[in-house]
Amino acid sequence: MAAALEETGEYSMVTRWAMERYRVLEQSLKFWRISHPLVLNALEASHRAGVPLDDLKLLALNKDVRLVGDTVKVRRSLWSKVLAPLAVAVVLLNWARLCALVVLTPAPWPGKLVAFAVVTLLFWWLWRGFALYTTRSNAAVERSGAVVEAIAKIVCRKSAVIYRADFRNT
Repeated sequence: MAAALEETGEYSMVTRWAMERYRVLEQSLKFWRISHPLVLNALEASHRAGVPLDDLKLLALNKDVRLVGDTVKVRRSLWSKVLAPLAVAVVLLNWARLCALVVLTPAPWPGKLVAFAVVTLLFWWLWRGFALYTTRSNAAVERSGAVVEAIAKIVCRKSAVIYRADFRNT
């Protein structure tokens, strides 16, 4: 943006475009993903209305809040509800498999206990990342999806009607 200001001045279209791009990027940083400006406005208004920021971040990160036509909608997918328990089961089965490998190794018991604790702590620490696309996103949609849609209806403006110009008949 500094380069645009230096080259073209503060009243040029290049500077205006750079400033608008900077504003969208700064707003997107708050919600972890670049989104359409109408989606960002709906998320910002929802945050001001008291919706938890963690829920809004998850909705934006997983692209559960999207622009459909000129309205902002929250995606409620049956597939995510079906696949989330399966993903949890895969993570838990991998934890159990690694723990079984640790227990079945020919090592002394103190070493096995330390390795078991390390594997368990590692999976516990990584769970927030594993749950980003499974249980946490579904819970965020259930908790805050309807509120975000209701606020988006109030905040979002209708787009202008565009008429196609036909100059052949003139």
